[in-house]
Amino acid sequence: MVSVVDYQKLYVDDISTDKNDDLSFSNGHYYSAKAIGVPLIGIPVYWFIRNFTPLAGTNPFYDPNIYIVRFFVATLPFAILGAVMFGLSRRMGIDRGKSLYMVLAYSFGSIALNHSMIFSGHETSAAFCFFSFAIIYCLKKKAANGYRQRDLLYSFAAGSFLGIGALSDYTAMYIAILLVIYIFATKIPIKLKLLFMLGGIPFLTLLLLYNHHCFGSILSFSYNNMSNEEFMGGASQGFLGITLPDPDALYAILLSPSRGLFFIMPVFLYSFLGFFRMLKNRKHTHEAILIILIFTGYLFINSGFYGWHAGWTYGPRYLVPMLPFLAIPMAFSLQRSLWFFLLLGLSAFQVLLSSAVFFHIPQEIVNPLPEIIIPFISAGFTAINAGNMAGIKGPLSLLPVIITALSLIALLIRSTRYRDDNQIPQFNKILAAILALFIVLSLSMQSTKPGKTVHCARAHFFKIASRKNLLKKGIEPLLIEYKKCSQKESSGY
Repeated sequence: MVSVVDYQKLYVDDISTDKNDDLSFSNGHYYSAKAIGVPLIGIPVYWFIRNFTPLAGTNPFYDPNIYIVRFFVATLPFAILGAVMFGLSRRMGIDRGKSLYMVLAYSFGSIALNHSMIFSGHETSAAFCFFSFAIIYCLKKKAANGYRQRDLLYSFAAGSFLGIGALSDYTAMYIAILLVIYIFATKIPIKLKLLFMLGGIPFLTLLLLYNHHCFGSILSFSYNNMSNEEFMGGASQGFLGITLPDPDALYAILLSPSRGLFFIMPVFLYSFLGFFRMLKNRKHTHEAILIILIFTGYLFINSGFYGWHAGWTYGPRYLVPMLPFLAIPMAFSLQRSLWFFLLLGLSAFQVLLSSAVFFHIPQEIVNPLPEIIIPFISAGFTAINAGNMAGIKGPLSLLPVIITALSLIALLIRSTRYRDDNQIPQFNKILAAILALFIVLSLSMQSTKPGKTVHCARAHFFKIASRKNLLKKGIEPLLIEYKKCSQKESSGY
């Protein structure tokens, strides 16, 4: 994005040639190794900043530049996605209360929130792929009542959204394939189906031309040309680094404290239970099968990828593009009960703490919440937020955001008039209780071995925070962790 606007080049030699960065190398030049969708969306935003705002002469990586572009490419799609998910749930016949709780669970109880706050393609891909799915479903529902002229535009937009989603995260090409099959399995008129395909073709063409220009072949992706030898070795396995699933990796991305889908976001247990109700309801059988295929396919892709842990992150970030799809079945199984709020509370607690503090966790850390995130809070560190801007330092700076969010949620819940559901299956209660107990015990008992690894990670992060004057308690936490990191293994660290 910066290279295109500021230097009119596709390669990034003028910005970075560090082989340890996520870069590709071809024909003597370095290129971004990431999917091109997010930079594609960000180019017009960044171009406007550089030509028509007071930020025109600033460093390209000046924080306000990054925040503005990030807002338009990740945060805004995330916000719109919540409204689209609510509308789709209502069209599926779910009442306002359950639809709202599903959206709140996704928005505050999933790592989608984390990825809406960084320059990452995962949440952008999730939003645009889901926009496409929502339009297709609405067109499908209109089959009995006939179509209007504007539906031609909607169908084309659905294809375009899917193209953007697939370009923003290449794993979403799997979602694209399934949605193409899904639309052709409906009774939507062939004219609309062809317009849907036509909407996606320009984006596919753009990707193929980009691959050919930069890497010499339309089928040679950036991941086939990694500059880092270790990454290149991994990416050369199977298809772009994806082989058969690893059982250990599968367990980790489902139930581990650092990467586990149902550990960090246990509220998605209700999605698992919702599949059964969707399948029983013949009106939504096709949608249930589609979502199951998306969910299982992403598990297959993630657990078979050589870097399944996704590097320095919190939660299974490679699963983010499929999370809004997985959230929809949740609305079919929701009960306003202690058990749902227990799992939602555990999800929101873990997600909100990580988003408010830090979620770039090294893959070596086994239990990020007690080993990295909570110690950061104890040291008086928080991510930049509205409280900081108002002059409040440390954990208290989170209060304005928390109060605003809770007030908004309370108003929304009150407006739904969602009645209690006392008919809660015993099986649901048992599963929720077991999962909650497993999470609490794991958070209190699991730890990284050797302990020195944790201290060295803390020292590294505290050093960065100290340089930016973000530690309320000064450099004392840094000195303590640095000392423990420097001690020999034989002394217990």
